Amino acid sequence: MTNRVEVFEQMLEADPENTMVMFGLAKEYEKLGENKKVILILEQYLSRADDEGNAYGVLAAAYNRSGDREKAIEVYKKGIDVSMAHGHPSMANELQLVVRTAGSPEAMAGAVARKIRSLNPEIAIQTTTLETMVSDSVAMPRFRTFLVTTFAVVALLLAMAGVYGVMAYLVSQRTGELGLRMALGCAPGGVVRLVLARALAMAGAGLVAGIGLSFAGARLMAIFGVRPGDLGGYASAALAIVAVTLAAALAPAWRASRIDPAVALRGE
Repeated sequence: MTNRVEVFEQMLEADPENTMVMFGLAKEYEKLGENKKVILILEQYLSRADDEGNAYGVLAAAYNRSGDREKAIEVYKKGIDVSMAHGHPSMANELQLVVRTAGSPEAMAGAVARKIRSLNPEIAIQTTTLETMVSDSVAMPRFRTFLVTTFAVVALLLAMAGVYGVMAYLVSQRTGELGLRMALGCAPGGVVRLVLARALAMAGAGLVAGIGLSFAGARLMAIFGVRPGDLGGYASAALAIVAVTLAAALAPAWRASRIDPAVALRGE
């Protein structure tokens, strides 16, 4: 199958003066990292076409990647002049200057802005710090992470409330049985273990069902970056569920261990 580069090369061979084909071929060479070919084609293109600045930006980037920084600056400046002459200072708007300073970046920003305005007062200047740029770039991912974490915490709290309610109900329903066990010599610790074991059995049943469903919905989970064989994810989720279950069942278990056998038997 013929690739795009070969198609453009064949088109240019058939029509060597076609500037649109030249620019298209240069962009394909740029994708492949063929900087020397980009420079060769664009130099030919700019000698024939009335470019409005775009090709100058591509050519300057190719010179810069090739290590010829001085030539890159020269071409970029010419591109700015050309784009300004055509009434759209796109290249000037896209120019970014990184300045490293030992002092305060905010204090240096004013001096840099004044120097640039002395060269071309028509250029609009916007200054920022690297710290601000990094913070802005991660603002949305950070917000999404915060949102997901908040929902996860709410889900865990709801799960704890549900487990607590179920275990409190079961303890109230088994008050007589637990009182009888204690009357027959069962220690309070044994009652706590009995209640916690029941809670863990419920959690285990839920884990088996949940893991089974997760494997069944593996394609859907892949959207969120969870692989079907992601044992770390499954293990962390299982540990979280066990921890939440134990935490929620502790209060009912402690209350069950404080049952007075005489009162419980009298109630029966």
